[in-house]
Amino acid sequence: GNDFRVTLGASRTISTPANPTDGQQIIFQVTQSSGGSATINWDTGYEFSSGLPQPTLSTAAGKTDLLGFIYNSAKGSWLLAAFVDGFG
Repeated sequence: GNDFRVTLGASRTISTPANPTDGQQIIFQVTQSSGGSATINWDTGYEFSSGLPQPTLSTAAGKTDLLGFIYNSAKGSWLLAAFVDGFG
């Protein structure tokens, strides 16, 4: 799939999706549980830029952040292309 949803009950590491195709796009919907303040660590298959660095997630309970990645086969990485925080 291309739409991944998780409610964070604790901090987690997000694994790299298997068998991507060049140009494939994925969206992560990350929601804080009622406890809030959980964090994400990203597997080595993700890449962030100076213009759009690894984001800090919303920490309030129930807030949802969206992260969009596109796969670049030449780099062998999922590149962060969009981040919108604080829904909910």
